[in-house]
Amino acid sequence: MKLDPELQECLRDEVAAFLDRLGESPARNLYTPLAPAVAAGEVPDDLLDPLGRVLELSLGSGRLRKMHGPTAEAAAARLFWRTPRGATVKRTFDEVNKALIGLQGQTIRSIDLTPRIPGAYAVTVETDRCRVRLSIDESGAQCQGVEVGF
Repeated sequence: MKLDPELQECLRDEVAAFLDRLGESPARNLYTPLAPAVAAGEVPDDLLDPLGRVLELSLGSGRLRKMHGPTAEAAAARLFWRTPRGATVKRTFDEVNKALIGLQGQTIRSIDLTPRIPGAYAVTVETDRCRVRLSIDESGAQCQGVEVGF
């Protein structure tokens, strides 16, 4: 994947910071090849998963925005959605959105959002015909169940 030159500098910093945090961990071997790939401006397919993990951590922690600003954050987010990790998360939301289309035309009685544990939430949508339970966490969104005639 070819990198935007403006994002390339930001990614060099983020990958370096990530590698520093890993120290001498064996996991470092998975991420070390990212540094020269980012410096060259092109990340090969076999490094897109590690790139996605670096982006997920940098974006999720707010570090990328703090260090490089909102424009770099937006560009990095667009890149994240193109990585295998980002595409997987996006797919879960697309699937839940397709399932929610079935609620069209129904009268919504309540929508409840509840924290389960840090970073994980439950959403319950109750209509005049059914109750839909969803979960949202770092892995994406999933439909946990549909109750009809409750």
